[in-house]
Amino acid sequence: MSWIKHVLSALVLISATSLVKAQSESKTVYIYQDGNVLVHDSITLTLDRGIQEIELYHLPEYVDFETLMVRLNGSVHHLRWTMPLAEDWATRLKSFVGQNITLEHTSGKNISGTLIHTNSGVTVIRLTDNSQTLIHDLDGYTINVSNWDLSTSKRRVIARLEPIRAGRQVVSTSYLMQGLNWNNTYAMILSKDDKSVTWSGFTQLRNTSNHSFEQIGIRLVAGTLNRRQNLETTGYDVQLRASSSMNIASEYSPEMRGAAFGDLQLFTLAGKQSVQPGEQVRIPLFFADGIEVQKRYRYRSMDRNHEFPQSGLIQIHYDIQNTSKNKLGQAIPNGSVALYRMNDGQPVLIGEDTIGNIATDGVISVSSGSAFDMLLKETITNQNRISDRIMEYTVEIMVQNRKSERVVVELERYLNPNQTIVRSGQPFVHRSARHQVTELHVPSGADVTMEFTIRNER
Repeated sequence: MSWIKHVLSALVLISATSLVKAQSESKTVYIYQDGNVLVHDSITLTLDRGIQEIELYHLPEYVDFETLMVRLNGSVHHLRWTMPLAEDWATRLKSFVGQNITLEHTSGKNISGTLIHTNSGVTVIRLTDNSQTLIHDLDGYTINVSNWDLSTSKRRVIARLEPIRAGRQVVSTSYLMQGLNWNNTYAMILSKDDKSVTWSGFTQLRNTSNHSFEQIGIRLVAGTLNRRQNLETTGYDVQLRASSSMNIASEYSPEMRGAAFGDLQLFTLAGKQSVQPGEQVRIPLFFADGIEVQKRYRYRSMDRNHEFPQSGLIQIHYDIQNTSKNKLGQAIPNGSVALYRMNDGQPVLIGEDTIGNIATDGVISVSSGSAFDMLLKETITNQNRISDRIMEYTVEIMVQNRKSERVVVELERYLNPNQTIVRSGQPFVHRSARHQVTELHVPSGADVTMEFTIRNER
């Protein structure tokens, strides 16, 4: 029986050392808002019985190896990550002294010529015009020569597997990395009466890695992902280029839909996408017309003294109810919002703002900036020390409306824990223990003044 054991042992050894290269056939990536990327690969392989090894190649260079998982109908004995040492690269480069080489940098810069020296971190190349270039740091460079074995100069992942049975089956892998990012831009076009808007959204995918993603399914995850530490970044410097442009008036075909995913929100892009290194792709998110909007004027009182009325202190806000009744009612991921007003049939930018993640039935609130033709003056008109611990002072607010219509200004005041409003020309509403709000109705061309007294107690 001992000879049978020796034969079986030899068969296992041969199978274990027979390396099968596995390239991804179907890939889906989950891109998180914080820059983390979860990649799922599906690979169809013909596997033999017994223990064998497969090489996972064409993986991105900066994979978080601790998160790598391999799944199959069988067992995974171990995963091995191999990476050539930097001194090995430099040592092998010395063998090309006197030969023509091309050093290619990840930024796209290439250096071609005769290698005349490489040692102690210094590389010298003679160019075609007989001038010499000196390179102190080879980080980011790869060498392009006919007899350079690229497979030995790259990182490799080897998986030792033992399938339940021989034959074809799907082997799945997943891992975390960085290099794909997404952000959102929105365009909000106001109607002439400021009571409705046209709202369109786009998602922009960016590939800041040196890895090419070809025909992948993309899922975007909105929300906060808690991780023990940040992933290593690639440091790959790219110039982003847009592969599609924004045209608000064009026909709109949304390609992304969101759905609840536990306590996160998952957006699925239709079809397959390809994102090359340094590329930026813009994809429609959603579009809605005739959305009701509420315009508000706001001023926050902060004990400021203004000798003369000043413009630019009253802020303009637009609030949109994110409900199905208001033609929205879907999760909206965070992003930047550009506000436009039509003039002679063309959208004119009137302001920009940012929004956070907005849940269904939430409120989208954006500001276009400050009102030009509304002036404001805030003055402390009186101070009165009642005791060593108590002091009162009176604030006067004057609003001048130079617009052609009547406006309502929300006057906000945030109080310290030891402050209270003891007197006021009109009542404040308590939004919270410290947040007080009242409204000033200002007719067209008129000035409105109000006073309120704050008590400080120590």
